[in-house]
Amino acid sequence: MSAGTIRRGERLAPAGLAVGPIAWALSTQVGLALPAQQCAGAGWPWGLVAALAGAALTAGAGLVSWRASGRAPSRAMSFWARVSALAAALFVFALILQGLSSWMLTGCER
Repeated sequence: MSAGTIRRGERLAPAGLAVGPIAWALSTQVGLALPAQQCAGAGWPWGLVAALAGAALTAGAGLVSWRASGRAPSRAMSFWARVSALAAALFVFALILQGLSSWMLTGCER
């Protein structure tokens, strides 16, 4: 392994832990802001679309973290990368549940 590969692995290790909360926050904001347009007849469930896009992005970041754990130069960095990957899996699960709820409950039920 070259030094450049190790440094890149160290930089990518926390990707799942960094991307997950950001995607969840953006999905929450979209889910809160767009039900009025959906009730007006826009058609697309944008909350579901935003949640699934965030889940896909977070899953990709989790995969990057998991792969970085195998290239980590130390056990501590490998542990950090695996924790990051598991956190990404937790955020993917939360985003999927949030997307399903915005699909089932459109906000027009008032």
